[in-house]
Amino acid sequence: MRSISLFVVLVACLAVVGCSTNGAAPLQNPVVPGSAVQEAGRYGEPQAVPTRCPDANVKCIQHVVIIIQENRTLNNLFMSFPGATTRTSGKAGGATVRLHPQTLGGGKWDISHCWQDAVTAYDYGRMDGFYQLPRERLTVAQCPSLRPPIGTGALGPYSYVPNGAPKYVDQAGPYWNMALQYVLADHFFATDFGPSFTAHQNLIAGTVEITKNLSLVNYPGTLTRAGGMRYYPGPWSCDSPYNTVTSTINVEDEISEGTGPFPCLTQYRTLADTLDARHVSWEYYTPTQGPPNPYPKGVYLWNPFAAIRTVRYGPDWANVITPQTDVLEAARKGRLKGVTWVVPSGPDSDHPGRFATDRGPAWVASVVNAVGTGPQWYSTAIIVVWDDWGGYYDPVKPPHRDYRGLGFRVPCIIISPYARKGYVSHTQYEFGSVLKLVEEVFTLPLLGASNFGYGYTDARANSLTDSFDFMQKPRSFTPIPYPKKYQMSTFIHEEPTGIPPDTQ
Repeated sequence: MRSISLFVVLVACLAVVGCSTNGAAPLQNPVVPGSAVQEAGRYGEPQAVPTRCPDANVKCIQHVVIIIQENRTLNNLFMSFPGATTRTSGKAGGATVRLHPQTLGGGKWDISHCWQDAVTAYDYGRMDGFYQLPRERLTVAQCPSLRPPIGTGALGPYSYVPNGAPKYVDQAGPYWNMALQYVLADHFFATDFGPSFTAHQNLIAGTVEITKNLSLVNYPGTLTRAGGMRYYPGPWSCDSPYNTVTSTINVEDEISEGTGPFPCLTQYRTLADTLDARHVSWEYYTPTQGPPNPYPKGVYLWNPFAAIRTVRYGPDWANVITPQTDVLEAARKGRLKGVTWVVPSGPDSDHPGRFATDRGPAWVASVVNAVGTGPQWYSTAIIVVWDDWGGYYDPVKPPHRDYRGLGFRVPCIIISPYARKGYVSHTQYEFGSVLKLVEEVFTLPLLGASNFGYGYTDARANSLTDSFDFMQKPRSFTPIPYPKKYQMSTFIHEEPTGIPPDTQ
């Protein structure tokens, strides 16, 4: 009788594990529950309580969730985080200025952060040119020339977001709460100097080189009669107006405005190619457009796959999911694919500017909590990363890897039942490190292995795996506290705003 009971328990436990599927062939040695004990998730779904993963390596992960926020440096969100390299003052030319607190919703100026701005702020490694960055306005030509700078005032680059201590709930507090429980990578650099268009391409492809030693730079637009570029609202993708062009940069750091291709790209491969070849499922959650934007689902900012021709006009377009809030239901029901990218709406993105709010940390906490309390927690790694520096001050000189960058430091939080506890990683990471983790989890070839395209960074990048301890017993999830005015229901019932997460 006892043996029959044990058999029933084993079958029940294996059934729970079976909920964690990535749509590919079953992985060898999946996480096996150690007993019949189950934890109730936030929504009542049972969570198996496993023993140590038999593989004791990266194969313990079967789902990777990549949450992408906007326009912050590590120093801006994690100033004075224990163990991290940050500074409370910054260099402004020959002067030293003290950084001042600025709430997430208070940053009503979008600081210009094109490639040229990054070079100005970098100032040959002196990191003292941030005060020269101008405001970014939608009504001016793309990227700065001779516009007045912001300087060092209250809304300028020399600021940080309060951490909500001691409860770590308000402002940047939820991010601190995640980092204090799991891993903060304090030497994580954007792949390129510059803004979001190339950054999001690097997060799916690890490159923006369109020919050898010639790369995309900044973002698409239309040519003016004077030979410059003009930004306009709308998609930067295969759905752009016919006269849309991109700009390029060469190994001599010379920018050629408007000489690049129409933003419906075929010049390099992406993770979609290698995931599909291995039959690993994936989805990209992106904001729905909503009125008054007349674009098809998923093609407005930001969905980098909309600028990849084979995805936009192929069967993979079904993997683009709108609205982005549907990820909360997928996570709580255990329907996450092998790889999941998540992009917020504008008000939830941490992006400064006219639509700035303090909702971003609560949005990310909602996604993390949905995964953490769902049935796939014990086989998941969550990577929270910011796409570019946004013009904010950072004291750490980015190392040069090639003519594109590396760019400035951005925050990265690594969350998993196998992540080290309260760990600050000083390993040099970049966007290619996220791709390399995906490749290791699903045994994918390197993106450049087919010799199709140039400049792939996943081969050179350090893997994120040193931020994990696969020998440890997987940790149960502790929900991330919300600010009082927001809950997960805030985002479940969020109406489409029509506001893109970025406009630069």
